[in-house]
Amino acid sequence: MLGRKAFYITILRFLPFCLVSCHIAKKCSNCGEIILKNRFYNDRTNTYVKSEAFGEDIPIWYKDDLSIQKIMRLYINIDTNSIETRKLVVDRYTFIDRRTKSFYHYHSFSDTARFDSVYTLPDSVPIIGWNYYYTHHLPFTEPPKELPDTTINDLDYKRIKLINTIKINDSTTFKRISICYFRCGIKTMFSLDTRLSEKMGCPMVWYQSLPNSQDRFPLSMEIEFVANKLNAEELKVFAAWEKNEKLHPVIK
Repeated sequence: MLGRKAFYITILRFLPFCLVSCHIAKKCSNCGEIILKNRFYNDRTNTYVKSEAFGEDIPIWYKDDLSIQKIMRLYINIDTNSIETRKLVVDRYTFIDRRTKSFYHYHSFSDTARFDSVYTLPDSVPIIGWNYYYTHHLPFTEPPKELPDTTINDLDYKRIKLINTIKINDSTTFKRISICYFRCGIKTMFSLDTRLSEKMGCPMVWYQSLPNSQDRFPLSMEIEFVANKLNAEELKVFAAWEKNEKLHPVIK
């Protein structure tokens, strides 16, 4: 009898947590996690690699019109003996409400964290991370050319080729040739080019400018879809930070 009683007590203690978690999860219909990846082309390895100029990959958690972006910062110190040390740290977590264009900075990913700055931005101002208010249009000077579909790492892509003639000075130009990759069958608000995504009927999730003798900085930009749901801890953070926004709205 004592064992059964202890079992029932354990169930009763767990039940409130389960009910709260299930209640929160039901509200999460458009949520998940992506990672923004930026790479430069390395002509020594013939691969696209991370670069300090582009910074670290940026994880983004989203839930309806809310998102949280993790921004890293690299500190470089050179001492008197010319010895260089580097330290990569979390600079901030940026909580964004797309409806109100409100931004809140936190320094830890926790439902008990406190924000230390809050502000709003006009539509046209660029930010570090994903800019929801900026129209993403890649430049091209020749009509886009559709390429055959391809499969990479078990993912199917539609593709187009872009050619953009870039003027260096009055007498010199070069052509940047790029390949754009589109993933059909997924519904997302994230796209590297809204205009081309509408044309192809699928979001553009990967862009690569191809190396050539004239293009000094070939690059790659990719949206990696990590998850189409949030775990209980992530949902708790969203609930707490949304509550903070309501208690401390941006003064415009």
